[in-house]
This record gives sequence, structure tokens and C-alpha cells, in this order.
Amino acid sequence: MRQRGRTALDIADTAMDLFETHGYDATSLEEIAATAKVSVSTLHRYHATKDSLLLDHPRLQPRALATAFLARDRDQPLGHAVSDAALDFLGSADAGRPFLRRLRDCVDTVPSASARLWTYWQHETTALRAAIGTRTVTRQDELLADLLTGHALTIAIAALAEARQDQQQSARAIGADLLGVLRSSVREMG
Repeated sequence: MRQRGRTALDIADTAMDLFETHGYDATSLEEIAATAKVSVSTLHRYHATKDSLLLDHPRLQPRALATAFLARDRDQPLGHAVSDAALDFLGSADAGRPFLRRLRDCVDTVPSASARLWTYWQHETTALRAAIGTRTVTRQDELLADLLTGHALTIAIAALAEARQDQQQSARAIGADLLGVLRSSVREMG
């Protein structure tokens, strides 16, 4: 008998293989279950829909930006902690780059999954904002937390998009470049 986590991973990986081979629309939940050597009811215990096989994939770590932020030293200045958390997040994405590329290629062929990708980012935004909120005290801190949340998500999304186009550069390096541009622009404004 397989471990629960291993079963969920096997099912999701099998689904992605079948989506790539046969196409999303041509792949049924029954075919996924049979290929993964589980019953359809077992598949449904882990994933209610085909979309969830993509965006709720066990290799994706929900709240990854928030987790990266919370791992930072509490004495680190808030802006630096958020920037470093974004770079840590991008470094993790680089480590899983082949999987993420496959996943994104599948998601891009499925309109409903593409739409749910925004929901994924909204959950990341909410989780990161709550994590940053654990270090805010004043109204000014709260406003800064809102700005930093948006800044981190923008850097992450832009770096991942650019890294998808430029296979030679890491998302983390692109994120560091974007942070440099942002910091330079802020200095010019000030």
C-alpha cells in the first residue's frame, strides 16, 4: 500500500504525462486512474477535477512566499526580508524548473486552469500579506506591508515569466536584476 503523499504525487504526475501525450481534453479521469493503478474513487479523494490535477499538484508548495518570508530573521529590516523571501521563492522555482515548465505548458492549454492560476497567485498574495502582518505595528507599517506584498508578487511573477522566455537565465537572477531596477527607481524618485 502506497503512502498517501506518494499516491497523490503518482496520480498528479501520471495525469500530467497523459495531458502532454494525449491532450487535456482527450484524457479522462478514468484513464488517469487506470494508468496510475488506482481506482477512480481513490483519484477523486485526491483531486475532484482535472484542473486540480494541475494547480493542486503536490509538487507545488502553497504559501511558498509566506513560508520563505517567515523563515527570515525577524531582526532583518522588513523590506529586505520581503525581497530576500522573493529571491528564495525564485531559487526554489529554479530548482523545480523542468517540472514548472511542464506544468505551465499544460495549464496554458486549458482555459479553466489558466483562470485558476490567478486564484493561485491571489492565495499567495493573501498568505504573504498575512505573514508580513505578523511584523507590523503602526498604520505606516500596514501601508508598507501592502506595498511590499505587491512588490514581492510583481517581482516573482515577472521573473518567472522572463525565465520562461529566457531559458539561460535563472528566475532568481532575473528577480535580483528586477529588484535592482526597482531600488534604483525608488532612489531616483526620493
